[in-house]
Amino acid sequence: MDCSREEESTHPDAVCMLTLHATGQVLVVLDAENFDFHVDVAPDASPKWIKFCLQYLDLIGYVPIPLDECDPELLDNDWIRRYFVPREPTDDMPLIVPPAVSA
Repeated sequence: MDCSREEESTHPDAVCMLTLHATGQVLVVLDAENFDFHVDVAPDASPKWIKFCLQYLDLIGYVPIPLDECDPELLDNDWIRRYFVPREPTDDMPLIVPPAVSA
């Protein structure tokens, strides 16, 4: 898995964005500056990588937007995009801070 903080052409105003590439099959984008949190999944993605990325997002506090509120998107390259939102904090939740990743 390749983790990096980078600015991409699709996110020109992003100041701090975490992008994860799981063997070229799953792309996780967490762009807090633009409130853009999504996962792109390749048509041939391994279920283990999808599960790993979903568990990672859950661990750091992101949940998928319910399907009745936001349908997944079919991208031009046949990948599927699903949007996420930060989980509402509760008093009993531990504070989990994702590790800093340098480019």
